[in-house]
Amino acid sequence: MNVTYVPDKCRRKSVEGSVMRVHYVGKVVATNKAFASSFHTGSQPFRFVLGSDEAPVAGWNEGLVGMCEGERRRLMVPHRLAYGAQGTKGVPPYADLQYDFELVEVSSPKLPPKKKKTRKGGAEDKGELR
Repeated sequence: MNVTYVPDKCRRKSVEGSVMRVHYVGKVVATNKAFASSFHTGSQPFRFVLGSDEAPVAGWNEGLVGMCEGERRRLMVPHRLAYGAQGTKGVPPYADLQYDFELVEVSSPKLPPKKKKTRKGGAEDKGELR
């Protein structure tokens, strides 16, 4: 991982479960040819949950932790954390990949709802919670 730009102020960093919106360009290292880009989808950032299977390759879940909004990173992703032996459209089997990212937006992870504490049995008489 190579951090290429960090904004002056970092109000929030990405953690597992963060909803990420990123611009990216993916290239095959051996040929330096681009195979994917968020800029070819109408310039809409790609949205995914960090740490989930929504990330196109496992390398994103490892390499984008601790990123600030506005930060730019270059990730070198080995084939075992990318498309592996099967490859995909534009990516041959066993290809190592390079991704250039800009984190456009990050939101805090969604926390499960808190359980309500209820009074049971004799605790009601004493005003205590169990």
